[in-house]
Amino acid sequence: MTPHSYAAFPSLHDVYLEDSWVLGVFPAEHEVTFRIEAVLTAAHPHYQPPKPGEQYCYALADLQIRSTAPIDHQLSGARPAVDRSGTSDLGNIDTFRPTGPSTWELRGDWGAVTVQHPHVDLALRGTTP
Repeated sequence: MTPHSYAAFPSLHDVYLEDSWVLGVFPAEHEVTFRIEAVLTAAHPHYQPPKPGEQYCYALADLQIRSTAPIDHQLSGARPAVDRSGTSDLGNIDTFRPTGPSTWELRGDWGAVTVQHPHVDLALRGTTP
């Protein structure tokens, strides 16, 4: 996998967001939290070989983005997709990139978020079932 601009945030160094599943988006004025099934790369300290039938190592996590400035979030209102196993998700974080000197943008089927001077934390909650 090639390096991504979001690797500028230490907690995302060994995570691949484009194939991580968004399970929920929880916006507030100065923060937004994404509940995700995060793809951990082989370099991540919690990496384990993928489970049978899976391409990646997934871990349940909360991706929290905070700012002292109000965060602009525009949720799409799209209904979750449901796979054959009955698991639902809101797609992926397709992009997380800088759009200016201190402005970052996240986009996906779930909507869009624009944040000034983001503080980013990824808290693992355990492996996926």
